Amino acid sequence: MSKVKCYECCGMDAEEARRVLGLSSEDDWRSRAPSFLATRDQMAERVRRAPTELIAERCQYDLMQFDRAMAFYREKSAATSDSMAIDAATEKPNSSGRSRSAAGLVGKCLFVLASLGMGGFLHWNESQWQQEAARQRQITKWESEAADHVMKRRWQEAMAIYQNIEQQDPGNGIALMGRRSIEAGMQEEQEQYVAYWAGEAVAAFEGSRWDATLAAIAKVRLIQPQHSEMSVLVDKVRFMQTAGIRQQWKDSAQASIDRREWDAASAWAEKILREEPQYDQAKQWKIMAEEGRKTDQANRARSAELYQEVLRNDRGRYDPRLLEMIREAKKLHPSDPLVGALYDKIAGYTRTIRVPDDFPQLQAAFDAAQPQDRIAIAAGEYAGPFFLHVPVVLEAASGDVVFACPAETAPALSLGKKADGAQIKGLQFRHSSIHTDAERYSAVLVVGAKASFESCRFSRAAGHGLAVIQGADVLVEQCRFEENGWNGISLQNQGTRATVRQCQLIANIHHGIEVWDHAAAVLENNRCAENCLNGILIDTSAVVRSKGNQLMANRDYGMFLRQAGGGICESNRIAENLLGGMVVTKAASAMSCSRNVFGSHQGPALSLGVGVAAAPYLENEFAEAVEKSIRRDLPVE
Repeated sequence: MSKVKCYECCGMDAEEARRVLGLSSEDDWRSRAPSFLATRDQMAERVRRAPTELIAERCQYDLMQFDRAMAFYREKSAATSDSMAIDAATEKPNSSGRSRSAAGLVGKCLFVLASLGMGGFLHWNESQWQQEAARQRQITKWESEAADHVMKRRWQEAMAIYQNIEQQDPGNGIALMGRRSIEAGMQEEQEQYVAYWAGEAVAAFEGSRWDATLAAIAKVRLIQPQHSEMSVLVDKVRFMQTAGIRQQWKDSAQASIDRREWDAASAWAEKILREEPQYDQAKQWKIMAEEGRKTDQANRARSAELYQEVLRNDRGRYDPRLLEMIREAKKLHPSDPLVGALYDKIAGYTRTIRVPDDFPQLQAAFDAAQPQDRIAIAAGEYAGPFFLHVPVVLEAASGDVVFACPAETAPALSLGKKADGAQIKGLQFRHSSIHTDAERYSAVLVVGAKASFESCRFSRAAGHGLAVIQGADVLVEQCRFEENGWNGISLQNQGTRATVRQCQLIANIHHGIEVWDHAAAVLENNRCAENCLNGILIDTSAVVRSKGNQLMANRDYGMFLRQAGGGICESNRIAENLLGGMVVTKAASAMSCSRNVFGSHQGPALSLGVGVAAAPYLENEFAEAVEKSIRRDLPVE
């Protein structure tokens, strides 16, 4: 076969074939055949293990060139064998005229037959190589396709192709590596999926989106049913989903305490503690309910004693001592019908003025009243302002009785010194408009008089709910002060004093109770909660007694003792205030503090000003260790 024919058949000439195979012009390719076969296997393996499709294509091209070079020499060998056979068949006598010997002829024939056999062998081997090359090209193509699917994270398609490869080439390393890559990729994808939805669950929880949180948790649990963080988060979500319900329980518990319904309060507290065992306020409600039961038993017993004494001494005429005693009996046991009936009888010995029956105008009734008169007021809203200058008893005859006036005009009710001895029961006081000037009126003002307020409500005043000034002396019991523009109660000036018991001071813009400017006070069993500054502020040179108060969830401190001339601060329950529980400065250190119960706060439970020793305050109860609960040397004045 000619050179041209070989080139046309395999697409390569001798020079290029030698270059591809690395042969010199003197090398015999047959002597290198075993090494060529080993080299080809290595080249095919490089194709299979190529890391990228581009590299695989380059390796495949090199393999094809190598195969063409091998084919060139196989075709050249076959052509040589054919030429030798033709020469043997047409051989002529030599120059001497003698024919070749028979042995020579036989040898040539054998050589021709051997050549023909070698050519057949080479043609058969070429066919096998072509089949193997086709199989390797298919496997290489599959490997490339599978790698593309893996890169695009199409796991099922890639797995199917690797299974085909293993069927065609059992033990194929690329297929084994591919399957492991799929497993690793699926595992990584699952971990990324879980991490993503776990993050979504936490973000939704922090945004108070409970349904979205649970939906994200469900996606995580599809992959990892026992995911510990999600299990904890589910419990938190369930807890928060019931927060509104539990808040209703807490409101009901506190309302029961305020109404002195001890059995109901105890039941609510127990229900709350079943859901929140560490909720300190519920524990305190249980204690208060038990203490309230004991107090009510004592009050009923005392009421019965007073009732019997008034009943024995009733002579059918006005007696201020008996009237005061039966009023006290009614206060101690307001639901006792016998006590109520006797109170109406004894109070009836004085003159009763009924509004609007006797006087359509409330101020006219005040002006016409004499000392010790009783003014019974029917339900309704009465437009003030009103001024009281006589010691009378003001009572709500029925329903809600509201005194109201515009905030910029005056207090809804003012009591002067001539009203000394006035008693006000069951009335409500508020402003009917908003006023934010620097000087503001309170809802009720008491100037220099002795007066008492029982079961009254002071709300939405421009200034204080109740202002007590210029030596006034007031008793405030079971009243409610809420949403007033300054303090719930403000006591000021030398000689001013007040006893405040069992009152609710809620959500006032400044303090619940403020005692300052030389005023004195007794503050017992009140609740000061959610006020925008402190629950109680003491800033006076006089003596103050604070005992058994609840100081909860105020924006600054539960109690701030800035200055005090003496007194006690004991058995108060102080918790959940924003800046801390209590502050005591050097100027207030004369006021002893012990047996107070401090719950958790966002700041320190007890902050002591510069120069205040910690030792006298160690007899209080703290929710945390003392070193965490007491902050020393606070730079306050």
